[in-house]
Amino acid sequence: MAAGQLSRENNGDEEEINVYLKVMKTVALAVKKSDTVRNVKAKLNDKEGISEGLQELFFSGERLRDNQNLVNCGIQQNSTLQLFVQNMVPVRLFIKMPTDQKIIEVKARTFDTILNIKSHIVAEEGNHLHNVNLIYAGKLLEDDKTLASLNIQGDSTLHMAITPRDKFPICVKMLTGEILRIEVKMMYTVRDVKTIVERIAGFSLNDLSLTHDGMQLEDSKTLSSYNITQGFVLQVSPKSIQVFVKKWCGKTLTLDVCLEDLVKNVKDKIYHKLGMPANVQGLMVEGKRLDDCRNLASYSIQKHSTIHLAIWSSSAQCKMILQRQMTYPPLDFLHLIYQVP
Repeated sequence: MAAGQLSRENNGDEEEINVYLKVMKTVALAVKKSDTVRNVKAKLNDKEGISEGLQELFFSGERLRDNQNLVNCGIQQNSTLQLFVQNMVPVRLFIKMPTDQKIIEVKARTFDTILNIKSHIVAEEGNHLHNVNLIYAGKLLEDDKTLASLNIQGDSTLHMAITPRDKFPICVKMLTGEILRIEVKMMYTVRDVKTIVERIAGFSLNDLSLTHDGMQLEDSKTLSSYNITQGFVLQVSPKSIQVFVKKWCGKTLTLDVCLEDLVKNVKDKIYHKLGMPANVQGLMVEGKRLDDCRNLASYSIQKHSTIHLAIWSSSAQCKMILQRQMTYPPLDFLHLIYQVP
């Protein structure tokens, strides 16, 4: 670069320009582009008597640091800076917690940043700083903004939101008893978790389900929707389906079963629901009696299939069972399902 050109540029920085500062009124100051923010504060102190230590200057929403030159801040002729005069007396803020609706009180000054406020909360509540977000008037507050720049007054209420860690560990217990430890995100679906497990285990989980506390988790739902967090243990289980069991009286009950369940296991479930001993139950699908030692899949039973329940017993036993059930089927129907030794 030529020396003459450099000299002209330097001389341009020495050119006087007018800027305007908004306090409760607009104040015009003659400054140089090369002046620092500290110089501007000193000139305002001379003109308006406002101590430099109490001044906070902002331009286009950004807080200006004392050692910055005006030219480097993009300040031109007739630019308007915003001035906030700090109150050295602390103001009171209320922080509303996200879970138990607890409200804590924080003392702060108008020049405190949102990050400073978060530090107060962490010191009092013991949360992790990077997990805490503050919201005011429906807007997420940026860490480097001051209370003054956001026009947050004393006795204002800020709402705290907790952002979970990006990833966290959970455990998945396989059918073999082996436990896998994997990293997941809150917004992962149950299907996403299955995919991770499939890659580790080397086989498909399409015919299996993930459960937690005995509840089958739906593939399309997120971990967040089930409130699954760090340290939870999920169980790989045979996928359950709902089938209908139609009783001899015409009434229908629903059962949650697995396709791998043996017919005798289904009879046990019916016993727990109806109190009918398994040895007198006859289960049929499409007129075919089901064998105790075969599983439901071998009969092509699917979700919402109907299984017919009959009584395979002597007349006396049948009568006793029916009395216990408080249901009396038609006589001609009984003749079809009785088995007389």
